[in-house]
This record gives sequence, C-alpha cells and structure tokens, in this order.
Amino acid sequence: MTWWPLVEDVEARRALQFEVMCQAGAGKFSQVCEKYGWKRTTVISRNRVVLKKLSEKLCLGSGLRQSGMVADFDKTGLKQAS
Repeated sequence: MTWWPLVEDVEARRALQFEVMCQAGAGKFSQVCEKYGWKRTTVISRNRVVLKKLSEKLCLGSGLRQSGMVADFDKTGLKQAS
C-alpha cells in the first residue's frame, strides 16, 4: 500500500494500520488497544482525523475534490447537506 508513507506521524500510522488489519479480519481492535494501553474510542477518533487528512492529500493531488467527484463529509462521516 503506497499511501502509508503519506501518514507522517509514526504512531498515528501504527494505530491506523492495526485498525485496518483488524477490520480485515486479522484480530480484534479492542484487544490491540488493550495490549498497547490505548483507549479504543480515542484511537478510533484520531484515526478518523488521520484518514480525513489523508483523503484530502490524495484528492488535492489528483484534482478529484475540485471536479466534484468526491463528496464532502463532516466529522461523523456522514455526507454534508448541499
């Protein structure tokens, strides 16, 4: 996955990688959080912020946001009303 290096903060990248792997079926994210002493809800919230920033980087680089091909989402992940 070539986009991992775009997440500059090493700890943020690590937490996101664990969540993605767990969602893919490689384990339970709550157990990973417990192992590392992370509060699950906090890590998930931070991961959403990292994903939003990553999405913005990728969209701006490709011109998709300007073309209207990518919807704007609020902090809950729901599409904003037009």
